[in-house]
Amino acid sequence: MAVNDETRLGCGRPVEDVWATADLPPDAHEQTCPFCQDARHNLHELAEATDALVTQEAEAPEYAPDSRVKDLVMQLVHVEVRRGRPIPLVHPLEGTPPSLTISKQAVLDVIWRAADGMSGVRARHCQIELEAAAHKPGGPAVVSLGVNVAVAAGIPILEVTEHLRIRLQEQIASETGLSTRRINVTVEDLYDE
Repeated sequence: MAVNDETRLGCGRPVEDVWATADLPPDAHEQTCPFCQDARHNLHELAEATDALVTQEAEAPEYAPDSRVKDLVMQLVHVEVRRGRPIPLVHPLEGTPPSLTISKQAVLDVIWRAADGMSGVRARHCQIELEAAAHKPGGPAVVSLGVNVAVAAGIPILEVTEHLRIRLQEQIASETGLSTRRINVTVEDLYDE
């Protein structure tokens, strides 16, 4: 199993950056970022489980897994940390759990690819919110998106942001089946190509 070395959270920060500082107090960004907070929470749970395994190995070294098993487990944990909370693809009937979900990270990956795939656009930050009030039981889930981008200097901003909205709506629907209620695009920076 290959794991991308630059796996990005929804805020754009590589999960490796959060991993590297998980033992330190959260920085200013992490104090307010739900993506980094979720990653830190998952990493702390992993640390507790790891400590328990280290204790068990010390008590019974004959049961310690070899390094290949440890490497595989760490790769799986890495993927799990970045996956994020599940989003139901179909709103469940009242009182029943969702039967089909997609990870928040999978939807974020669709957003990143849609934005970065446009000429003159670079995604910076992405947010997804499940619109509970807009759902119909048994119908597709409805989400709202917030996408912050940088745009190449000289490109008409209104035109490119409208094109991005349409592209996001189409790709989210075709790749995930989710319906979008609102897509807010914020141009936060310009860059030279």
